[in-house]
Order: sequence, then structure tokens, then C-alpha cells
Amino acid sequence: MHDLFEGVCHYDVTQILKQLIEVDKLFSLETLNSRKQLFNYGKTEIGNISPPIKSNHLQGSKLHMSAREMWTFCHFLPLIIGDLVPCNNKYWKLLCLLIEMMDLILRAEFDDNDIQLLTSKIKQHHNQYKSLFGNTLKPKSHFLLHYPSIIKKMGPLKHIWCFRFEAKHKELKICSNNTNSRRNIPYTIYKV
Repeated sequence: MHDLFEGVCHYDVTQILKQLIEVDKLFSLETLNSRKQLFNYGKTEIGNISPPIKSNHLQGSKLHMSAREMWTFCHFLPLIIGDLVPCNNKYWKLLCLLIEMMDLILRAEFDDNDIQLLTSKIKQHHNQYKSLFGNTLKPKSHFLLHYPSIIKKMGPLKHIWCFRFEAKHKELKICSNNTNSRRNIPYTIYKV
């Protein structure tokens, strides 16, 4: 969750969108936001739609999205803007590689071939990212290199991630935001 959806996806997607919108001028930010809001996400994903993207989000390399919203956005982004981007665009290929890598990481079962494929996709991703943007990798990108060995030792990452645990934070945040007492918030939340 923290490495992929709140890290690598933010870095990659902001850089890719900035390139496609500002440099290649394939579509505008308004077009992206319009298509994103009008897209049919289906019954299961309708609650995970992110707010509109602003230009300052792209400049800051951090979209205003939760991890779950980023997952949904990355998953559906090729369907939202795919008809506007040429298939041979190298930034588009990086986005497709990111999504392939995400799909592999989120598998419920792995065999040795899957782990080898994941290892090669992660290395391809890192090489493409460095060559396209000229940036060094962030620590969260580096952590992905360790995922295949962690999967070998502990099994699928879906069984050990923190999505379910962090979902409980929302209830406590709502409670703490609605209380007037700032003296001992943990005690106040505990009593509720």
C-alpha cells in the first residue's frame, strides 16, 4: 500500500501525465478530469473515485488521492485516456508496464515463473523510469526489488498488507475531528 499506491504510482503517474498533457499535448487536464468523472467504474469501484486532478498536483509529483483511489485510477486510466495516446508512446508503455507490475504484485497465488516475471518487470520498470525521466529512484521504488524474495518467503503480499488495518483509521479520524476536546484525544476516542 505505502510503497506501491502511495509511492511508485504517484511518482510515475504524475510524471507520465505531465509529459502527455504539457509536453506531448495529447489531451488537456480538463479532458482528463471530465473523462475521469464521467467514466463508468461499476458498482464495486464507485466509492473509490478520486477528486479532480489540479495542475499543482502534477507539478508537485503528488496527486491528491488515497491509496485505494490511486489503485482504481491506475487500473482504469488506460481505458479513460487510451484512445488519445498513440500505442508506441514510450511514456504510455511505462504506464502499461506499471499496471502489469501492479497486477503481478496483487496476485493471490504465485509460482516460480510468476516470481521471475515479477522480477524482470520491476527491473524493466526501473530502467525505463530512469531513462525517461533522468531521475534517480526513490526508496519506495527500490523496495519493490525486494518483493519477489518476500513473496517467496511469506506468500502473496495481499495477505500481509495494511489496507484492512488502515481502513479502521477513518472511523477514529472522523471521531477526533468531531470532538471539541483537544486535551486528551486518545482517551476521548477510546471512550467513544
